[in-house]
Amino acid sequence: MPITNQQNQKRRVLIGSPIHQKPLVLQEFLQSLEELSRDRVEIDFHFIDDNSNGASRDLLEQFQSRQGSVKIERSGVETEAYVTNETTHIWGEARTWKVANFKNQIIQHAIEQQYDYLFLIDSDLVIHPDTIEHLIGLEKDIVSEIFWTKWQPNSAEFPQVWLFDHYTQYFHRRGEQVSQEEQLRRIQQFHNQLRVPGLYEIGGLGACTLISRAALEKGVNFKEIPNVTYIGEDRHFCIRAAALGLSLYVDTHYPAYHIYRDSDLQGVGAYKAANRHRAEDNEKLRLMYAVKEGMEALGTFSYDQGYPRAWQPYFADPLKETLIQQALQDVDQNVQNSLLVQASVQQIQIIAFEGTQAVTRFVLTNEGRERSQSFKEDFRVEAVLRRNEQGAWQISSFEILEQIMPFVRKTKSQGNKITLSMIVKNEADRYLRDVLESVREIVDEAVIIDDGSDDGTVALIKEVLAGFPYTLIENDKSKFSNEVELRKQQWAETVKTNPDWILSLDADEILEKKARTEIRALVNQPDIDVWGFRLYDFWDEEHYREDQYWCAHLYHKPFLVRYQEGYDYRWKETAQHCGRIPENTTELPAGKSDLRVKHMGWSKAAERVFKYKRYQQLDPDAKYGWKEQYESILDANPRLVRWEEEEGRAELDEA
Repeated sequence: MPITNQQNQKRRVLIGSPIHQKPLVLQEFLQSLEELSRDRVEIDFHFIDDNSNGASRDLLEQFQSRQGSVKIERSGVETEAYVTNETTHIWGEARTWKVANFKNQIIQHAIEQQYDYLFLIDSDLVIHPDTIEHLIGLEKDIVSEIFWTKWQPNSAEFPQVWLFDHYTQYFHRRGEQVSQEEQLRRIQQFHNQLRVPGLYEIGGLGACTLISRAALEKGVNFKEIPNVTYIGEDRHFCIRAAALGLSLYVDTHYPAYHIYRDSDLQGVGAYKAANRHRAEDNEKLRLMYAVKEGMEALGTFSYDQGYPRAWQPYFADPLKETLIQQALQDVDQNVQNSLLVQASVQQIQIIAFEGTQAVTRFVLTNEGRERSQSFKEDFRVEAVLRRNEQGAWQISSFEILEQIMPFVRKTKSQGNKITLSMIVKNEADRYLRDVLESVREIVDEAVIIDDGSDDGTVALIKEVLAGFPYTLIENDKSKFSNEVELRKQQWAETVKTNPDWILSLDADEILEKKARTEIRALVNQPDIDVWGFRLYDFWDEEHYREDQYWCAHLYHKPFLVRYQEGYDYRWKETAQHCGRIPENTTELPAGKSDLRVKHMGWSKAAERVFKYKRYQQLDPDAKYGWKEQYESILDANPRLVRWEEEEGRAELDEA
């Protein structure tokens, strides 16, 4: 997001940190500070040296000699024990308030020198080069950049931010009693939200925080609040900020990396490699923003106000000059016709992206009123963008490809046909026989894509489905390395059979037995087009896994969908984790079913090792998935819960 105020003047930022750190960790911290982008900011540093290690003090002095604008202040107090090991960090309350005083010294210096912003950061963090400029562009008085930490070895990662009290990670109303299971579900919901790049209001933060001059002058600081017993100076800072009427935010576009243990040092290289991907992703976000803002501003008009938003900055010459002339010709007629139109851009896709040029496609909706008649029109549009010398993306041309005709939803309440849709590869010795035998009693026909099997999978399908209507497509070469291509093929071949409903299962997923008697009621009705089931990841034949990383069964995922001819189905265009059905299917009327799906693909140790290695090969930087979940696949002692085939409460297996 661009810095909108004082655009021609660089913001003055003081980066402050009390430092008591091991040399190897400190070296990575200081290097990340040197790599910060400074196109729109002037950065000075204020470190309070509380080190007991001479090598760490030398690193600070070397940094000062390279940077110049660095104030190093010796702590002047005896350095007490601060234990860090591969398990945790240990320090006493006296150290907490010593650090609080250090931070308040830095705050006072920032106020006296009239810095625009103070960025307080712990010395065991590595941050993205664009962090400071991005946080300033958010124009919030107090905002932290997120980072994630395993506070105990082999535990789930948690963020350094929270919602309530000391470190509550789930939303609840005052006085509300929340069960342990519901707490787990809400924690996962909060964490899932934070995994999506965005800006979120929270209740507590620290360790990587940008504070505006306005907030500093209002009185935020880390001094102990005598009638608050929470441990940690950050809690007292946050409570004081809230009492002063200042909201707290966390940004998740550029997560920092926490070197909490010495072993975390080996992950710094991978973090920086991932940042290179993140830079490209954010560049794509910027060009999509230019498309959306430019086309919506150009297309929005009011006969009494004209164009309420400036559209010219988003268009490049000579297109801009052509549009200006066209707008001047249209204004009188639009006023005469009493035109009111609101343009909106949705479904932006990047078709090509090469350096300074990109091609996008999107849906443009014009909705409004002309001569007292209401209208709504949808168009599919293609736009070419180029990046100018200042680095801003501008639209250089656009073309309306077609008008999208309104979709008419169709349903029927009886006689609906259910078509199984499935992809298989080398499943002969796994679960395919059980899956097909169970589903024969549920569906009316099957469409199966064999993605290059070289075992007995095809023969097994023909054996089990003998006498049953099915279509089998055999790919000579596997397409799984680009999953979206394979899923599109699966969908297209299934649609060719003119299905009423599509049941999309993988070759290791088994519907529970009661589906035989209940599934017809789900399809023979007119109101719902998409049914969600809960998917349970089995870790052996009788138990499913349930923890921070494996709790898909707490949510409903679409498995059963009514096919709507004429609907503009769209896919998530990613090489991995693109979804089994088009991503916009859930925009149709959807419902939640009590039916459950047993996912057996993780139930054997050898298969877990195989999948772990496959993800490392296909998605080494976790660009399409969740790195921490990948790593958790090989956990030695996961939390397992016994499966109960009939409805009833699952209990933790004591064995």
